[in-house]
Amino acid sequence: MKKKIFYIALFIIYILCLLDIFLFKMYIPPKTGIYNEINLIPFYGDNFKIFGSLLHILAFIPFGIYLGIISKRKSSESVIVGFIFIILLETSTHVLGTGVLDITDIITNTFGVYLGRISYKLTSKVMDKELLDKVILITASICTLCIIVFLIFMALLNNR
Repeated sequence: MKKKIFYIALFIIYILCLLDIFLFKMYIPPKTGIYNEINLIPFYGDNFKIFGSLLHILAFIPFGIYLGIISKRKSSESVIVGFIFIILLETSTHVLGTGVLDITDIITNTFGVYLGRISYKLTSKVMDKELLDKVILITASICTLCIIVFLIFMALLNNR
């Protein structure tokens, strides 16, 4: 039970970091003012960059892994939960004027959730679940700490 509470706490911290990175752009104000653009053509246009899409996928893999650890839901249900969160996140960036509502981001972020959930499911079949959970707990703790330090560093850098 203690481990599950710790996973939930790490997941909440991870969600807050995602909100800071994607919604508030790590304290960096928008360069061109308020965005009012909506891109409904996937993998096309000025906003599409392969490296950026890969970063979006990587950023959401932990979301799927956390859902695999915390929830007993099927993989498809976990991806739907991730998809709903991503839709809310993308819509919020548009409404708050901190980014473009982009279908490519929705697709790549959801794919990241899917990869995370499936990788956890497959790994737990070939590796002892307790050992896997310990490895993930240690890795997630270290990564979360690094992200928090990075976000604090960016906040301090931008407040000069």
